[in-house]
Amino acid sequence: MDGWPLDIDEALKSGLFISGTSGSGKTNLAKLIAQRLMNEGVTVYVFDPSQAWHDSPIPQIIKVGAYDATRIFEGSTVYDISLMYVQQQREYVERFCRELFQQRVCDLQSRSPIFLVFEEAQLYLPEGGSRSKAFQELYRIITVGRNYNIRYMLITQFAALVDKTCVKMTKQRYFGYSDELNDVRYIANFIDIEAHKLVILKIGEFLYDYGKQTKLIHTPPYHTREKPNFIKPVSQPENPAWTAGAIVKGQPTNQKSWENAARNLIMIFWLIIFLILLAIIRH
Repeated sequence: MDGWPLDIDEALKSGLFISGTSGSGKTNLAKLIAQRLMNEGVTVYVFDPSQAWHDSPIPQIIKVGAYDATRIFEGSTVYDISLMYVQQQREYVERFCRELFQQRVCDLQSRSPIFLVFEEAQLYLPEGGSRSKAFQELYRIITVGRNYNIRYMLITQFAALVDKTCVKMTKQRYFGYSDELNDVRYIANFIDIEAHKLVILKIGEFLYDYGKQTKLIHTPPYHTREKPNFIKPVSQPENPAWTAGAIVKGQPTNQKSWENAARNLIMIFWLIIFLILLAIIRH
């Protein structure tokens, strides 16, 4: 067990949840878990909005932007989405989950286990989001992904902001240090010991909740000497423009505005000519 518990079989059935304030060691724990999963032959895909996974057991990293095509690699991969705005990050993850699901539905032969890691999970699976059409692709992965050998790990520093349905479906949960009152109250619904103990946890300490047991665990720091392979993204200029509207197919917004204005003037000119001709004919 290497000093801290993880039931791989259960994780591949239900999923995992990790919470804790910034600096509590939750991403460090997630890297240790990812290493164990990969050792068991599981492909791990990480959605990283903060470049926290550049030092991790994942062998390859791809930096993606709003114009880049979705690529589902055979090997474990970190998808660095830090270049995007939040809405673009959500759209990219949603698109990835949709294409992954479709791929699995069509491929009946090769369904080796896949684990999706949602760093800053509150961005993609917000509280109440299961009732929103905007997040249906992600929730399809959460609810029926097990049938296609796809499971997930949620990592968040704001436990109360993640959709409760997604958290409840996980059977193994790791709660790190937190002094946020709303989060402490929320976590008290899951663990069998006093939630106020969360405020006295040290870095790397977690309350591990599985079944009817909750116990204090200590996680070692993750270290690696391996340098990841940075993959060049594939440009996809036909994609929709940046959400902020700064660029459309490589053209500045002000240039596009001038073109629209010129087109409108031409239409007005021909309309005036038509009205003049119509008046002459009537007379």
